[in-house]
Amino acid sequence: MTNILTKLCIISSIIGIILLIVISNKLDIPTSTISSISKESINKQIKVKGTVKNIIDKENLIMLNLKDKSSQIKVVLFNTNKPNIKKNSFVEISGKVSLYEDEFEIIADSVKIINWKITTQKEITI
Repeated sequence: MTNILTKLCIISSIIGIILLIVISNKLDIPTSTISSISKESINKQIKVKGTVKNIIDKENLIMLNLKDKSSQIKVVLFNTNKPNIKKNSFVEISGKVSLYEDEFEIIADSVKIINWKITTQKEITI
């Protein structure tokens, strides 16, 4: 009887782990346009894609101006492990929307650099 219960527990655990993996892949944040960011977006997670128009590299942070087809926004990356982002790179930013000096900005959690010519992607978690 103990052997059957042990097998049942192991099978249940494996099924649970598989379900968690499947569900976590489905819970991805949908991509938004920059112009759709509003006061309701503050402190919420968001994902945007766009072209890096300007980079300001400070000691412990990087500030980007990101532009998509609809608008432009500042993105702040706090980390000493700086990604190799260049001007005109196409990137996907995931992070939290905040308001700084009456302007929306995104505090980045992760940056995915997308190289269209090479068709490779490099993801950097911050």
